[in-house]
Amino acid sequence: MNEFDYLAKAKKNMEKEKYHEVISLCDKALKINSELSKAYDFRGNAKYELGQYDEAIHDFSQVIKREPNNAVHYYDRSWAYCNIYKYEDAIIDISKALHFEPKNSLFYYDKSRFEYWSERYKEAIVDISKGIELKPTENKYIFRGDCYFELEMYDKALSDYNSALEFNSESHRAYYHRGLLYKELDKLCAAEKDFKKVIELNPEDDRALIQLGFVRTELGKKDSMKYFNKAAKVHPCPDTYYWKVKGRQKILMREDSLKKLSEEKLAQYGEDEIFNEKQAKDDIKDLNKALALDSEDKCSLRLRAARYLYLKQYEDAISDYEDLIEFDPDFAEFYYNRGLANYHLKHFILARQDLKKALEINPKIETESEYKIPLLIKIFWGKK
Repeated sequence: MNEFDYLAKAKKNMEKEKYHEVISLCDKALKINSELSKAYDFRGNAKYELGQYDEAIHDFSQVIKREPNNAVHYYDRSWAYCNIYKYEDAIIDISKALHFEPKNSLFYYDKSRFEYWSERYKEAIVDISKGIELKPTENKYIFRGDCYFELEMYDKALSDYNSALEFNSESHRAYYHRGLLYKELDKLCAAEKDFKKVIELNPEDDRALIQLGFVRTELGKKDSMKYFNKAAKVHPCPDTYYWKVKGRQKILMREDSLKKLSEEKLAQYGEDEIFNEKQAKDDIKDLNKALALDSEDKCSLRLRAARYLYLKQYEDAISDYEDLIEFDPDFAEFYYNRGLANYHLKHFILARQDLKKALEINPKIETESEYKIPLLIKIFWGKK
């Protein structure tokens, strides 16, 4: 077989998404002819699809050396840069692609996306507007609406979401983004209506289910938890279980719930947490599921540790705080809370060690929350 036979086979395998075979065939073609730009192109795209972005960049660069006036090669390399968060390099490449194809609306759209992800919202609006002028689509209107949203230009964001819906009245994405805007503006009934529409169009949209749960909680509806439950059912992942836990917290933070909890003296308040005994136990069940899916989910681990501490399950709390300290050995709160658990287990030497470590990392920790001061006094000047 000659290099062109290998290339022909590589092309067929590319169409079949057999990327490892594509790479092997291109390697053979390039061994025969190292100047074969199409082989670099195929191999670069195959590596991109496999998530080998650095190697893809190398191959796209080789293609560009040989075909420096081809906009597509710069476009391909821009996305490889984007996937390793080198947005500036991505913007440079997509700008070069636009130099060769100045009326390509897709290039303007993607350039604006790179700018958005690098938080250059005003520049993103300029470029996406050019893309809309060339070829308006619902996605472009939604995206420009998101840029306006980030800049708190809410009237313009709403106008763009409405334009997307005029373009496609069944756009569940447009309803979802408009729902987020209404929620931000505290127009809860309008937000509720949009999130319901999303679910009508796409019943398994877990994001809309979660947002609907939060909106109905704020509206004082008693059935809000069912939406969090359904989100976790249709998409069981650490994020949905996290939001389910936060949904319970939001329910407890309603004014009527806070009053009831205060009267019953069942609530635990933290920097951004509130829970009672039933809530804590239910939360742990969900956090266990989240951690079964991802044992290194630090957010879920931290939430679970706090609930173990509240429920006086000190051994379990210590185990979680030990894992958290392994992940982040310079976070004072983890040592403090492990010290608290050790204190309750009457492990006074370990408690002292943990609190001293917490104070070394953050000397202000004893004054950051009022409830901490008595504990420090007990441990350092109380029982020996």
